Amino acid sequence: MRGFVYLLVIASLSGCAFWKSPGKKEAAKKMATESFLGTVSMVNEDGRFVLVDFGGFAAPVPGAELQARRAGETVATLKAGGEIRRPFAAADIMEGTPQVGDDIWSKNPTP
Repeated sequence: MRGFVYLLVIASLSGCAFWKSPGKKEAAKKMATESFLGTVSMVNEDGRFVLVDFGGFAAPVPGAELQARRAGETVATLKAGGEIRRPFAAADIMEGTPQVGDDIWSKNPTP
């Protein structure tokens, strides 16, 4: 009888993971796959590119998809270019309207 009770206790404890909120898992997963990279320091609307100040952060690999965010909302999608002159790098505007001071985020962590 005592062995049966131990089995019930162990089985009930292992099921505790099922009671956790899935929202917390998704939020943690999202944070782990996004990286803050820097800020927009110049916008060239005619040339459809921005100059990003990466400061001490690692610049993304050329071709990486970036997001420009203002007040936590994504306002533009960018594509990292190959032109990098520390602490600045160019990125093409794919869609949206970035402004000077917008935060730049990468969906995937940089190496």
